[in-house]
Amino acid sequence: MLKMFKRKQDPRAGLAAVLGEFELPGFPMAVMEVLRSLRDPEKDLESIATRVETDPGMSVGVLKMVNSAAFGLASEVDTVGHGLAMLGRARLESLVLGVVVRDVLPKEPAAGF
Repeated sequence: MLKMFKRKQDPRAGLAAVLGEFELPGFPMAVMEVLRSLRDPEKDLESIATRVETDPGMSVGVLKMVNSAAFGLASEVDTVGHGLAMLGRARLESLVLGVVVRDVLPKEPAAGF
């Protein structure tokens, strides 16, 4: 009876075949900790802010985003904790992933551009 069900192929095998000799860069530990904290409903924004503050790129990204014209605030946000309260978990996760992907991708321009 079990012979009619096909075993799913491990996606890592396909990825290894596509990548060949290339290696994917890993995310910094601070980023991984922030993402883990964001996905943990027991973690409060204060503890997440403490983790974000350990990475200058994430801290600057938070403050740049909340102080942008898109938020239209009357006064400047100058702490990461206040910035996180304005952003919320979902926006922070998008921001963190955007910052880290930008940092790990190669800086040289693609051919033809």
